Amino acid sequence: RMQKMLALTLHFYMDVALLLTFLLCVLIAALASLDVLPVVRYNFEQSTGQCPFAARAVAVPFFVVVMFSMQKIASWFKLDGPTVFLDKVCINQASVELQQQGIKKLGAFLRKSEKLIILYTDTYFTRLWTTYEVAGFLTTHSVKDVEVVHTFEAMLFFTELLAFYFFAISVPIITAFSDSWMGIYIVFTAAGSPLIWFLRRSFRERQEIRRRLVSFDIRNCSCTQEQDRELIYNNITALMKAC
Repeated sequence: RMQKMLALTLHFYMDVALLLTFLLCVLIAALASLDVLPVVRYNFEQSTGQCPFAARAVAVPFFVVVMFSMQKIASWFKLDGPTVFLDKVCINQASVELQQQGIKKLGAFLRKSEKLIILYTDTYFTRLWTTYEVAGFLTTHSVKDVEVVHTFEAMLFFTELLAFYFFAISVPIITAFSDSWMGIYIVFTAAGSPLIWFLRRSFRERQEIRRRLVSFDIRNCSCTQEQDRELIYNNITALMKAC
């Protein structure tokens, strides 16, 4: 669930958060050039320089806070965000009667939707209902209207962000007090090791996705309520005939 939340947050709010973070860094650089904000001065291997440390220290936390607060910020300024239909949330899960009514109207929601965002995990096409939703959407929309967001990539992104932040904060401090490469090597190894692990896992995940898609068989899909299987089979058959 956490991975799906991170994936949706990145998908909808990353561009705005990046823009606001860039503007903040420009402001910090301007204030640092006017000596309003402190800078880190370094002397490394007979070269000297300075950098606005505030930008390195604040940029990543600011980006994360803005991204996760964007919905609240938009409400303050009366800005309308995208209208999203989440099947798990918008279809009643407590009442069987209301749930059946929601399921019967699922086709209408799919038809009225402009895009289908798939929060993809390695079990996505092993579930009958999600397969049915994709089939239903593609009967009235183009494949170009389908966006696949792999939930694991959100974790990879935040791991890269954390590694970058750790490296960006540590290097100016090390070079300010030492002109040895050893400290930088240690920081680079500490920041890069988790990233390498996530990259390897991401590569294996992508291989597994290809394997599952090549061997896909709807008869192997799981269905929470087995009594719904025949209904879904018939609906998918009707949808494919309508294409």
